[in-house]
Amino acid sequence: MTEPAVAPDTPDVAETVSFLRRFAELMANGHNGVYLRRAADLLETLTVRVVSASDEEGLWRYKYETLTQHTEALQAQCEALKNDIEGHLEIASSLLAERDTLGGTLQAREAELAVLREALNRERDERTAESAAHEEALNGLRSAFDRINALRNQAIMPQAGAEAAVAARAGAGAEAFALPVLPNGQQAAGGETSAVVPITTLRQARAQFEYLARDFIPLGDIASQVMCELGAYTMHMALIGGRPSDHLPVGEVARSILAPVSLNRS
Repeated sequence: MTEPAVAPDTPDVAETVSFLRRFAELMANGHNGVYLRRAADLLETLTVRVVSASDEEGLWRYKYETLTQHTEALQAQCEALKNDIEGHLEIASSLLAERDTLGGTLQAREAELAVLREALNRERDERTAESAAHEEALNGLRSAFDRINALRNQAIMPQAGAEAAVAARAGAGAEAFALPVLPNGQQAAGGETSAVVPITTLRQARAQFEYLARDFIPLGDIASQVMCELGAYTMHMALIGGRPSDHLPVGEVARSILAPVSLNRS
């Protein structure tokens, strides 16, 4: 800020002008009086101009100071706005970085989901194939049981007839074995408890049970595996003339295991 202007000493100027005018009156005649009056007039005019200039300078100084204060306030507001803008820019940058990070994470999750979906489809196909193989094995097992039951039902006869058939087959050179019939409550009569089954059929049934038991091992079907092993064991005991199969009702156990599967399929 500039220093304030020094106003002229008005009382001294007025005294000087008054002195010049009185002195000019004393010299009424002559050029000196005229010069003194002119000097007094010029001094008054200059005094008025100086006072006016001083007032105008004060007004401009006030305007300058006001504008300076306003400029400083605007500069402070600009600094505050600049800081706010920088803060918003930092927030926007962090949001953009977070968005990029989330986008990368989302892409990674989508890739993982695609891999999991592919693995799930592959596993589902494998399970479908295993289920089909399992059903096929169960169908083979049911066919074996149906074949054995058909052979037993066809060979049911009275005890005397069974013994005669055994004697006849032994005389003809063909081996046979009397296999007790499991009580199924369908076609067996009250005193018919035995049936004649060729040894070849028993061996074929044992081999088929053993084959099915081996097929159930990779499938993890323990119940079917054990059931087939029990069937093979029963056929083996019948072939070597072991204890009667009435004490080991393998057929009933197998039918009890297969019954829920048949119900589910129906």
